[in-house]
Amino acid sequence: MQDPGPLTCCSHNEEFTNLEPIVDDHVVNIIKGVSLEGLLRTLGREIDHGLIMALVERWHPKTHTFHMPHGEITITLQDVEVLLGLLVDGETVTGSIENFWKHVCLDFLGFNVLDDNTKVLQGQRIVIKRLLEQVVVPLPHNAEKDQLHKYARCYILALLGDTIFMDKSGDRVHLMWVQLIEDIRNPQRCLWSSSAWSIVLEVVWQLYEAELPDLPMYCVVGRAVWMATVLLVCFHLVEKHTPDRVVRQFGKVQEIPQPVNTNVVLHGISLRGEGRCRLNAETCWAYHRLG
Repeated sequence: MQDPGPLTCCSHNEEFTNLEPIVDDHVVNIIKGVSLEGLLRTLGREIDHGLIMALVERWHPKTHTFHMPHGEITITLQDVEVLLGLLVDGETVTGSIENFWKHVCLDFLGFNVLDDNTKVLQGQRIVIKRLLEQVVVPLPHNAEKDQLHKYARCYILALLGDTIFMDKSGDRVHLMWVQLIEDIRNPQRCLWSSSAWSIVLEVVWQLYEAELPDLPMYCVVGRAVWMATVLLVCFHLVEKHTPDRVVRQFGKVQEIPQPVNTNVVLHGISLRGEGRCRLNAETCWAYHRLG
């Protein structure tokens, strides 16, 4: 196995961590409406580099599970919903990955970006600090709906970039997520969990069993689908949720699971530079998984 080199962990954006908590009820209600209340309540935690390194060494890319001495474990929809409060049963997270991103900033976020200002907007990715500049001052009591909605979108996009959609830069977030929160009045009940499930780590069987009765409803409302073997769709990515390989995490007896063989070449697909995803028969996740 080839040595991947030094491991770099993405952590919470410093500016976001230092930002005062949102107290405006109108903004909080919008965040609840787009099913992200759990992220709003999630506290930042220190990164345990030793634990992460140990898990990386146990990761099996073909099955997307950790191979432990006592068997396989993986991240499930239960983990994502219980820990982050994200919806696990709703509309597919999908849309366009091509747009006039400067226009998106002006029309939906409320600020203009100059053509040559790559420090703020680099390709499709906006620097989180610029979003936070839009929300550092509380909204006036007589704010118009349009101002409220742009304010809320900036905060939500920064929240997403600081938690479930971190990228390697550590300080930027992709603007494609804006289209999911364009219509604040009639927000989609998006499956944010279909993208977020790959960032949560858990190594104890039935870790939450004693806590489930006391958790808020948004952390358990999707428990009927926690063990569903389904495809998780996020724009250009299609990933398979395979809890049948780790049923001991749900208190059941593990039998021989169905084979899973992920083409590891597809792990190189990204939305950055030369590695940007080309939606064709050779590189599309959907083609390889469904074809």
